[in-house]
This record gives sequence, structure tokens and C-alpha cells, in this order.
Amino acid sequence: MLSRFCTRVCKTLVPPSLVCSALDTSQGLHTHLQRTLKVAPPWGYRQWRSSSYITSRLDVQAPPDRPQGENNDRSSCKTSHHTASHTANGVYLFQCRDQLGVTASIAKTIASANANLTSLDLFIDKDDPCSPVFYSRVTFSFDQTAWTEAQIKADFGAVANTFKAVVSQLYIPGITPQKRLGIIISKKKHCLVDLLYRLETGKLDCEIKFVASNHPQPEDVLTRLARNGIPYFYLPTSLDDRATADALSKQEHKLLELAQDTDVLVLARYMQVLSGQFLREYGRDIINIHHGLLPSFKGANPYRQAFNAGVKLIGATAHFVTEELDSGPIVEQLVARVSHRDDLSQFATKSSNLEMQCLTNALTYYLDSRLIRYGKPRHERVMKLN
Repeated sequence: MLSRFCTRVCKTLVPPSLVCSALDTSQGLHTHLQRTLKVAPPWGYRQWRSSSYITSRLDVQAPPDRPQGENNDRSSCKTSHHTASHTANGVYLFQCRDQLGVTASIAKTIASANANLTSLDLFIDKDDPCSPVFYSRVTFSFDQTAWTEAQIKADFGAVANTFKAVVSQLYIPGITPQKRLGIIISKKKHCLVDLLYRLETGKLDCEIKFVASNHPQPEDVLTRLARNGIPYFYLPTSLDDRATADALSKQEHKLLELAQDTDVLVLARYMQVLSGQFLREYGRDIINIHHGLLPSFKGANPYRQAFNAGVKLIGATAHFVTEELDSGPIVEQLVARVSHRDDLSQFATKSSNLEMQCLTNALTYYLDSRLIRYGKPRHERVMKLN
């Protein structure tokens, strides 16, 4: 009687999706509710297996026995992913007139070689609405035994020919030669020391061909350069040795000779102005770190100028060098807040830290082929693609 009463109450109160099963045992009356969906109940797997009531009245099958030692880790998956054989990664930069099918063609080229497209970033410059420009950066993983560097170049070359690409640049870390750079500094060494540390710890993918300075460097810097096998050159400047509109100074002549085998120069707090003639003869990228947000305090003692002006934000700017002083395309900018509680020493320390981080960011973007210069010469800008 009691059993029938409980059953009637359960049918009234419990939703249709639940089934009420009342079992009268020696310990008393126990009511068990179980969803009719074919999923494991919230209690443990062993309790699920040992529950005898589930097989008599519910349309639910117990899960099959698990093989000895088997678990749910991905390592137990017996079907390997198509990227399991991929042993290398590549970066592909592309620029052409904006048109249909560019991204699809690049992706198809990668997929056809059983490679895996791992990231894609693109930008369309619409400054000229009649002729927008398409830019993209693609990263991919691949099996270098099945898709060789020569074949990759040929396949992407076909895409470039189809769309009449202006830029079609391939970079494969570990296969493509590292970018070669020269570093030029003056008195302050903090940016150079930071770059050397990152080189030693494998965070800079480059080869430093030389370091030159117009001021003598302390022994700890010389020792560190020697330990890394980097040649050092002391090239002092003088008031009598000045570049003209058509001729280099003696110091710039020596710098130009040293820089012939480099892909980029880094001015790591170099406080001299390179002449337009030097920039034209070098003809490659030069990255400078500036001690402030451009436009900024120019001339000597920029920290004191900013300190005396009571500024509340300080910054650093990394930019490409052009003939117009401190007006080249900006690559990276960082800022930090200061207040009246900071003395001049704290002020300078914060500024130095910003300069190191800003230059490192800019150089890393450059070495990773993330930077693209675009726009008209007088209004050239820099984009950073992911």
C-alpha cells in the first residue's frame, strides 16, 4: 500500500524526464531516481557498475569495461594528428593589390602540401580608395622532408605571380639564415647590455656582427662582448670630423665598412646624427631608440628637462631612421607614470627601463618578420602583424 502511494506521489511531483523506481529493502524504503538519458550518473564509476537496480527497470546500459591501465589522456589516442610529422615552422609575408582570392590561394597552397596554417593576420590599406593594398602574415607548420624549402619557394612563387605580388617573403627559423645586425652606442650601455642578455638566453634570433661606440666602454661590457665572440670597435668623433651633404665623415666611413655585411643597424642610445649621405649609401633599415615619446624634449639632459617640466608620463619610442631627425616611422612606444615622489635618479631608472623594453620589442618584431612599412614616403607608417 505504502509502495503504491509513493509511486503515485512521485509520478505527480517528478518531471516526465525522470523515472521513479521504489525498492523496498531490509533497511527500509529507498527511492532511487535516475534520468533516462544514456549517460553516467553523477556518482562514481564503480558505484555505477555495482548498482543492480539500473538493469531491471531503466533503459540505460552500463558503460563497457575499460581495458587494464587505460585512461582518458590524449596520449592514449591511437590515431595521430596530421601535424605529428611536422618538424619545422615557417613565416610568409605577402603584399599585393587587394583582390579576391588571395587568402584562399595562400591557404590552399599550405593545405595542398599537408602543412598546417597556424596563424593568419591581414591588413588592407585603403588610403587610396581606388587602389587598396593587401598585406598578410601567415605562419604554418610542415614536414620539411616532404615539403622542402625549394618547393615552398616555388609554390608561394606561383601565388605571387598569380596576384602580381610586390612582396613575397619566406622565413623558416633554423633554415633561413639569421638576420645580421650591427649595434652602435655612445656612453649609456643599458640597451646594449639588455640585448646581449637576450642574445645569450636565446630570445633574439639574430647574429650580431659588431658593436661600435664613439665612447670607451667599461671592462664588463668588453668582457661580455668577447665571451659572445662579437667584435668591438671604438670610433671616436671630433669637431673637425664632420660629414657634409656629399661626403661622409671619417667615422661614418669606418661605420659603413663595418656595416656592409649587415641587414639592419641598431642605434642603442647612439647620440650622434647619421648624415643623409650615410643613410643613402647604407640603404638598409636602421632602428633607433629615442628617450621619450616623439615629439619630445630634444638636446642634452632630456631626463632633467622632463623632470624640471614636471611631466606625469614618460616614454620611449623606437622608430626607423630617416633623413628627417626623429621623424621616421614609429615601430613601438611605451609609457610609464611618474609623480613628484620620484627623484631624478628614480626618474632616470624608469626611463632607462622603458628604453630597454621598447627597443627589445621593436627588434623582436623586426626579427620575427612582423613589421611592414606602408604609406607614402612623407607619411610612411609601420604596422605590426601578429
